[in-house]
Amino acid sequence: DPIHGGSFAFIILGLTFTFTGGVWCILVALFSSFATNKLRNNSKIATVLNKITGIVFIGMGLNLLRAKATR
Repeated sequence: DPIHGGSFAFIILGLTFTFTGGVWCILVALFSSFATNKLRNNSKIATVLNKITGIVFIGMGLNLLRAKATR
C-alpha cells in the first residue's frame, strides 16, 4: 500500500534526522565544554583574548563615531 509505505518512510526519515541532529548537538556541547575549560585554565590565552576583545570594542567605537560624524 503506497500510503502506508510512504508514511513509514517519512517517519523513519524524521527519526533519523532527529537522532543525528541530537548526536551532533551533544558533540558540539562536549567540544565547547572541553575548549572552555582549556581556555579558562590558561592565563596566556586569557590575556590574548582580552586584548582581542579590547581591539574589537575600540574598532566598534570608532565605527560608531564615524557613523555619527557622517550624519
